Amino acid sequence: MTPRLPLRESLTVEFKSDLKKLPDRELIEALVCLANAEGGELWLGVEDDGTPTGLHAEHRLLEGLAGMVAARTSPSLNVQVEAVEAVEAGGVTVARIRVPKAQGEVATAAGVYLRRRLRHDGTPECAPMLPHERISRASSFGLIDMSAQPVAGASLADLLVTEPRPRNRTLADAMKRVGVVERSGRGVDTIFRGMLKFGRSSPDYSRTDAHSVVLRLLTEPADLDFRRLVVEEERRRHAELPIDSLIALAALRELKRVTAEELAERIQRDAASAKRTLEALTEAGLVEAHGATRARSYTLSASIYRAIGDQAAYTRQLGFSAIQHEQMVLNYMRQHGQIKRAEVMELCRLSTDQAAKLLKKLKTDGAIVQHGKNRGAVYTSSSSRE
Repeated sequence: MTPRLPLRESLTVEFKSDLKKLPDRELIEALVCLANAEGGELWLGVEDDGTPTGLHAEHRLLEGLAGMVAARTSPSLNVQVEAVEAVEAGGVTVARIRVPKAQGEVATAAGVYLRRRLRHDGTPECAPMLPHERISRASSFGLIDMSAQPVAGASLADLLVTEPRPRNRTLADAMKRVGVVERSGRGVDTIFRGMLKFGRSSPDYSRTDAHSVVLRLLTEPADLDFRRLVVEEERRRHAELPIDSLIALAALRELKRVTAEELAERIQRDAASAKRTLEALTEAGLVEAHGATRARSYTLSASIYRAIGDQAAYTRQLGFSAIQHEQMVLNYMRQHGQIKRAEVMELCRLSTDQAAKLLKKLKTDGAIVQHGKNRGAVYTSSSSRE
């Protein structure tokens, strides 16, 4: 049965005049355009208004046309070509080229991506296939897992502070509006909060690489005393503790003493932000500050140690610090011969007054000797004079 010539162009029907020999490039682009939409038919030798005018002399031998199309497309497009006699035009011969819908995306050998679409008035056109449209098409065929695509600008170094960016913002908003999801983004916060609130270790992403995200959640016993501390503080505030505060408390529980610079690495923010977090916890009575300015360090407060029944740990922490400071100063003098008060402040992270008191105690104990006065004073070990 002879196929009938369609009445007009549509999303799946394309007419191409061949009176002046349609250039191969234009023919290939038109076929790619159909393949990247719904597939369809290209009628060669038909004017835009549907009038059959016949094939150019060089196109009347159709045997090699399918091979030429396959050679000039990537991946190769497999079309079917047949000659059709247009009875309504006095037996003029035209070519019917059937184009399958591509299971992915097809380009010309020159790298041109096109797709067929309808204009606002319902007439068809070929338009450039933009990068996001190519990704969307590949995803619709299951060729790309969108959930596995990397988020630009995100890395392990900013996992906690990268703003959530839905891959499809319109879809995310629609799902929230209809109640399918409660919210989008910040899943990392939820994971961290769920672990830290029970006194467990932070989620471990250390095995993550450029190709996959590996998350390890250690199944260690919960610290019920720490959990009670968090619950009571959140009840007092009538709100959840910020994630940075939870990380700070967990760090102090683990390390006993931290500085703003050390906490900054854990919360993935700058030192000023870390200091604000620690000072807020200090005002809340959960943390105690030691020292001033750059030498300032922080520990859990005495009331927290009492609440968890471990007052001895608090005393040991402060006692060890004093003993350690003395040994650090004496070791420094053995290595370098002398020390100044500013060097004591830097070495032990102490304030001016704290450094002065430490040096006075060591002098009183007979461990060091002072040379000079005020800012010019230097100190040497008394054993070096023997």
